[in-house]
Amino acid sequence: MTALSINEPRTEMTLPDKPVSINEPPPKPSLVVDALMPAGCVAGDAPLTLVVAGSGFSPASVVWFGAQALTTTYFDDIELHAELDPSTWTIPGDVPVTVKDGDRTSNAVTFGVDAPAARKGRSIGHD
Repeated sequence: MTALSINEPRTEMTLPDKPVSINEPPPKPSLVVDALMPAGCVAGDAPLTLVVAGSGFSPASVVWFGAQALTTTYFDDIELHAELDPSTWTIPGDVPVTVKDGDRTSNAVTFGVDAPAARKGRSIGHD
């Protein structure tokens, strides 16, 4: 039997086949995006606040719209708000929205950008 001295510092325990450090913080939860509100817009629309619902968010989380980081406000660990200006998007299509926080990146959820409807109007001509 091996004796353990009370004065001997211990920073690691050994469990069967898996060393565990007592001093390590617990791992951060995964970043998950569940939904976007709204889920889409029309290209050229007025600026809007995009609400991102999910889990694992922190004050350091940033919403990404495609390859562009958006100004993001942390609401709580399940909700972020991001400022989106659709007037900068002139091409309709689907844009992946993710959340990044340090070295963690969430799953992508699609945000649809629709083409503007054809404008109806009268043309004014000269006689």
